[in-house]
Amino acid sequence: MSRFDATARDERRALIEDGIRAHQERSSGFCTFEADESTTDDVSNLGIPWVQCTGDETSFDSTEAELDRAKTLLESYPRYQIAELLRPEEAGGVHVVIETPGELDRRTRFVDELFTDVFGLPASYRLWVSSV
Repeated sequence: MSRFDATARDERRALIEDGIRAHQERSSGFCTFEADESTTDDVSNLGIPWVQCTGDETSFDSTEAELDRAKTLLESYPRYQIAELLRPEEAGGVHVVIETPGELDRRTRFVDELFTDVFGLPASYRLWVSSV
């Protein structure tokens, strides 16, 4: 990988795809994407939004309201299903694990839409690949 951040939608999606591919090629444990702190107006008590991909799973931490928005987003992705919801008392939120099998392009769109539709970030938010 030669770049690690992007702001335009098509560039972010290319970055997500490259990050997931690099994770698969390196057989690393996971690939993590984070929103840039400067593009998030209101960071929740859960911190800066992040999404982690490993195998066919995509996971993130959310508030209950964000979980509701994620469930709505999943209606557009019928092959994707919530695999696990964890509500640790000390975290104050929900750790969501979603089974995301299939095409890389579809998963790429889904990850980007998590940031805009679920976390409510602006269309021009900056995304970072923080680990591969």
